[in-house]
Amino acid sequence: MKFSFILVVLTFTIVPNSGIANKPIEFDKKAFIEVQRSQVRVSDLAQELGEESDSEVQQTAYGQVGFDINLWGHSIDSNIFFRQTQSYLLENESNVTNYSLYPKRTIARDLFKMEHINETGEDRSELVLNEFSYDWGDDEVWFTFGRMHIVYGEGVFSNPINPFNYSSGFANTYGINLANDGMEFLIGKKDDLKLHIYLLADRSFNNYEDEKVARTIFLRGEWAVNPATNINYVLGEDQKRHKYGVEVSRKITEQRKGYLQLVRYSQRLDKEEVYAKGLTHFLLGYQLEPNTRQAFTIEFGKQQRNTLDQSYDPINHLPFEGFAAISSRLSHSDKWSSELGFTQDTDSDYRFYKVSTTYDLGKFNNIRLFHTGPLTTSTSEDLDYTSQRYIPTETGIAVRAHF
Repeated sequence: MKFSFILVVLTFTIVPNSGIANKPIEFDKKAFIEVQRSQVRVSDLAQELGEESDSEVQQTAYGQVGFDINLWGHSIDSNIFFRQTQSYLLENESNVTNYSLYPKRTIARDLFKMEHINETGEDRSELVLNEFSYDWGDDEVWFTFGRMHIVYGEGVFSNPINPFNYSSGFANTYGINLANDGMEFLIGKKDDLKLHIYLLADRSFNNYEDEKVARTIFLRGEWAVNPATNINYVLGEDQKRHKYGVEVSRKITEQRKGYLQLVRYSQRLDKEEVYAKGLTHFLLGYQLEPNTRQAFTIEFGKQQRNTLDQSYDPINHLPFEGFAAISSRLSHSDKWSSELGFTQDTDSDYRFYKVSTTYDLGKFNNIRLFHTGPLTTSTSEDLDYTSQRYIPTETGIAVRAHF
């Protein structure tokens, strides 16, 4: 049965012009690979906390291979993510790799644990089924089941309205979305008012102990109030907390857009901690595109930490609470573009910047030079900000090919 199904798929794929049933099968592949080599410099403050190295070379190759196939209205989306990293920092289990190798985990809600991660000395290899979902429906109701990407929200530096993906605006990796296991119902697919119902399951939340599963029951509504104004609202239970919030985005002109997010997390539902409090996150952003060659984004916000252990949400790149950030993308020509970014923790005064430039070698290939790191030589001595001391300075080159 399985062989017969594969044979049918290959037949329609290899002979796309056969005209059978008006081409009922559509096939689209997606693949890229990027090779990076960078110099990672560890801060003096991190060395004071026990880091053994002050500077190490990190070599990484990562990418994805996948396909989307549509069979008479039934869709299957798949994607395999791979990454191979070599660095002395890995052998020492350095905290610095939380930032130089981001994201370390590519599954946000993990029920099936379909991944292979092997660490041996200075080498780390990863092979992850990052997406495999079945989709079916019509203009009114749409159903998705399996391992899926959940992408929404306007935030660049932070995006608290979406707990199922990560914010990578200041990271040196591109094109990676987190996977989520479960199902989604979409009601009103082509209406101005849509409702998404997410039913997800996660065993990694409890470190895969005793097969315990943390459930997610989450509602997201999309309301196109008018051609210029859109509202996202969320409500549900996820990772042992009630989460609810709203995002309002408005296109002021064709070149300008503003957005606001306000999200609330309750206390942990499975713990009775006397001093535990809920968490409040907010984001205020503004985007300007004066012409086709320039784009600017300004964001202010707060990603509140857990008051008991001072931990941050792990799907954000930098461990900032209150922040102000600005980023710009400049296209110098049809082949050459640059990206500049600056952000500051408004509580600790820690400052971080990003500079990169990309040159297109051809239609499907490019080369990128990048440099990221702190502008400050010191940070707050408060233990609440210890994690910021591990943020490294990284200078490197990346070559990417799309297939």
